[in-house]
Amino acid sequence: MDIPQEIDDIKQTIENSLGLQISTQSLQLKLCYSEEAQRRLRDQCLYPPPLWKLKEKDQIIERRKAEANMNAVAMKRFLEENQNLATECANLLTQCNKWERECLLYNHDREALMDYGNEVDERAKESEIGVHQLEDELGKLIEELKFYKRQGGRAKRKFEKSGDRMKMGRKGEAMMQSKLFRLSQAIQCQSHCNLSFFLKYYICFSLFKTLLDSTT
Repeated sequence: MDIPQEIDDIKQTIENSLGLQISTQSLQLKLCYSEEAQRRLRDQCLYPPPLWKLKEKDQIIERRKAEANMNAVAMKRFLEENQNLATECANLLTQCNKWERECLLYNHDREALMDYGNEVDERAKESEIGVHQLEDELGKLIEELKFYKRQGGRAKRKFEKSGDRMKMGRKGEAMMQSKLFRLSQAIQCQSHCNLSFFLKYYICFSLFKTLLDSTT
């Protein structure tokens, strides 16, 4: 069994350090190893690898270069896409901040509208109460108008030959004008009620005035 060259070298080093004599066999083996190494080096220098192997190596190198270029292009594109994504994210963040401000303004406006709606409801209730009061007062005025009209008719027949006719007529007319003025003021005070109620009482007011004019 042959001893490996490394172990043999170690053995010889130990023997040299101890001053032991190197055997002839060991020297011959070292000479053979040295000649074999020289022969291999000479063969490599005199007989280089075949040309097809060199071409194969060149092709491998070219493929590696092409792959490196493709990787560089892909990396550049990746960096550009990341930059675009970063820009788009910044724009989206700006838009989100804008929408948050708009939402805050919307909530503020909504609360203001709700407060205004509550105020309108309160005014509507007040207007409805005022309308009922006007209805009651209008009914009373119409009854008074009918009463004064009947009284005026009887007074006209009773005093048509006396001088009190004009005095009685003027007194009734003054009272009716006072009632008419109070009704007008009440309608004006309820000017914040809705249009349908206002038109209704405007018509009633006109009819009342017409009846008053007919009595005089």
